[in-house]
Amino acid sequence: MRYSIFATLLFAAASLGACQQKPPAVQEPERPPVGKVLPNLPVPPDATPLTTESSKEAMQFLFTTHVSVDSVLSYYRDLLGKEPYRLINESANGGVTSFYVEQDGPSMWVAVQKNGDAGTMVTIAGAAKDASAPKPVPKKP
Repeated sequence: MRYSIFATLLFAAASLGACQQKPPAVQEPERPPVGKVLPNLPVPPDATPLTTESSKEAMQFLFTTHVSVDSVLSYYRDLLGKEPYRLINESANGGVTSFYVEQDGPSMWVAVQKNGDAGTMVTIAGAAKDASAPKPVPKKP
């Protein structure tokens, strides 16, 4: 009986120790600097930044503003039609107006939509310059 109590306590201690071990640290991917992905970030007027998401290949910013959708759209049509930007395409679908923009550096996408009764929401995204480049094909020996 003495051995079964000892074995039970040893098993409980081992189980407790196993539960308290920390999982291995997850290494976050290396993120490119903002200036490399979006060197000319066209922040909307009177903007409040909400979130930023990024990976090794891309970056996205989300802003809100109390300025009306029509005013923000006029702002972007004017701004993105001038250097250093080249407005390539504008499209509207389901209440979202999107702009595809080229510049000296990576391409950029700007999406503008109504933010309930609170104004406008703007998403700006870009890819790292080398992320869209074709990958080299390995040579066969």
